[in-house]
Amino acid sequence: MKKFLCALLALLICSGCSIKSGYRENIDSLVLDETLDAYIVSLKKKGQNIHTSYFSYYLPSDMQRMESNQNSVTLTYDDIEILMNLNISSILSGESEKYYTSESGFYDKSYIVYSKEGTYFDLDDQECAYNLGVYSIETSDIVYLYTPDFRYYAFCYVDQVEDVIKHMFILAKNVSCNHETILNDFSSEVVIDYEKKDIDLFAVNAPTNGYLSEMLIGSGEAENGSSNNND
Repeated sequence: MKKFLCALLALLICSGCSIKSGYRENIDSLVLDETLDAYIVSLKKKGQNIHTSYFSYYLPSDMQRMESNQNSVTLTYDDIEILMNLNISSILSGESEKYYTSESGFYDKSYIVYSKEGTYFDLDDQECAYNLGVYSIETSDIVYLYTPDFRYYAFCYVDQVEDVIKHMFILAKNVSCNHETILNDFSSEVVIDYEKKDIDLFAVNAPTNGYLSEMLIGSGEAENGSSNNND
């Protein structure tokens, strides 16, 4: 996960000026919308074959697990790394957080080359909202999928986007988390302290609150967080 997150941070910093706005010619949003709508409706329950303390999920036969910790797992599909990150702060708050935030330019909708919102039914037949997007950076894309309890991220090429998204939805449909255990093990104070402290970007694992914006924290904020913790 360190490798994945550090690579993502480096790519965002080094390629910030190369992020393209608008829809690229080689992403047909209308066709992809129709394809994904049909695919999401057709998704079948697969059950779960991987169990951890906080969540259980289904690992398809064409995916492998690389790394994991208590709140995240890095999976691979066709040599593409997919990060599945448990959004602990959302669970603690008891409500879904906003999908977009103005804290970082990375979330500026003008940088997105594809976006889609909708709902799907999870393993318990509960309707869940999702927010899907693709950012274009140089020759690569960053795909993200936000669901109520999880955040999914991946690097890939444009011709791999559709398959990556489909695999993310397979994960999303079949994952469940143990809210009671999470609530017992964490507190809102823990998450607040985590967000305020000075984060070593090249040592941190997946952010506890599930947002990439934590990795883009400004030096001023980091210093303020450190000084507050020392008070």
